[in-house]
Amino acid sequence: MRKATDKDGNWIFDGFADEYDAVRNAYVPELIDDVLAYAALRHDDRVLEVGCGPGTATRQFAPRVPHLTAIEPGPRVAMLARRNTKKFGNVLIETALFDDWDGPGERFGLVFGARSFQWLDPATCFRKTAAHLRSAGALALFWHWPVMDGTGFFQDVQEAYDTGWPRQPHGRPPPPVIDRIEKWRAIIDAAPEFRPCDVRRYAWEREYDAETYIRLMRTWPDHCRLEDATRDKLEAHIGRIIERAGGTVTPRYETGLFLTRRTT
Repeated sequence: MRKATDKDGNWIFDGFADEYDAVRNAYVPELIDDVLAYAALRHDDRVLEVGCGPGTATRQFAPRVPHLTAIEPGPRVAMLARRNTKKFGNVLIETALFDDWDGPGERFGLVFGARSFQWLDPATCFRKTAAHLRSAGALALFWHWPVMDGTGFFQDVQEAYDTGWPRQPHGRPPPPVIDRIEKWRAIIDAAPEFRPCDVRRYAWEREYDAETYIRLMRTWPDHCRLEDATRDKLEAHIGRIIERAGGTVTPRYETGLFLTRRTT
């Protein structure tokens, strides 16, 4: 678990909020359907999103729930989320760290986190989440992950990282999707406040040109912490990979969804 702050203690996503809003991917419609079917919200249930970013998932849930409160610690990112969700009329964006947030004094029927729970305090996040849920309320957590099959674009990218920025010890690539899924299944299942989770997986792909993929890279916190010279060299290397592939690439991804309920 890592804290998403820069060397000065500022929320790191605020530094590239506009890029994040422009190039981060939304979620497949089937995932939204599955979360809401599992949650089985009552007519007066409120929904809580932990770490909404600029409102990527918020915009997909807002038209389908009675009311949605979203917590976002970055002031700049929260401002974009308010702009992006204003039209719905049922979204409240609060600028706060979830770890420090006390809430409105009422409980929610659903709490969800889109690529956010890895930034929370692992010692307290599930206990705190359960405290915000009504009896048998639902928790949904989900992440996008690249499909690392040892071939194709991501293999070429890994070689670029190994050359320009060897992040992993001994040159190991990032873990495969199944390992990431089992890691989070174990974390969630170990939380006594929640039932064993139901895991679902969604395959998808997206086409990128070199400019768009490099813009996406610039929204990754580890990438942003690089020295300028190292980052420029790495981006140039990956840009050449995409240009050699004909100017565009279509990498494959999976989204893992974890569904569970409060135990009481």
